[in-house]
Amino acid sequence: MSLLASAPGGLAVTGWRTLAAVSAGFCLAPAVLGALGLGAVLLAGPERLGEAFLPWHSTTTLAALSPLVTWPVWAVIGGGAGWLMRRGRYGALPALLLGAAAGGAAGALIDQPLGAPLGAVLATFHRFTLALLRPLAF
Repeated sequence: MSLLASAPGGLAVTGWRTLAAVSAGFCLAPAVLGALGLGAVLLAGPERLGEAFLPWHSTTTLAALSPLVTWPVWAVIGGGAGWLMRRGRYGALPALLLGAAAGGAAGALIDQPLGAPLGAVLATFHRFTLALLRPLAF
């Protein structure tokens, strides 16, 4: 794997469906985990969890609703990844910078200073997931 480049025409190898599925999976995974966690918290109830009920309830609800906030970030990362893959420039460093830009922009809108580092890490994982699924594209 290269830091700066990927295989020329890598999008043709990967395909838009795979790219969209990976992007959607990254966007929706926290919601699935949050919904399962919220179900467990509600099943246990405040009687069993005591003072821990409200923090767990809030955290799992936030995770379940997170795609409402993160879908534009994943749309930018997915679209940017496709554009860079078509040109053979979707290495690890461009993925990191793309995620930092998308996460930083979203973080600035909601006054969250960790948007850029979190976006950088998640976009890098996105790139490595694509590389695991379609190694010839990278």
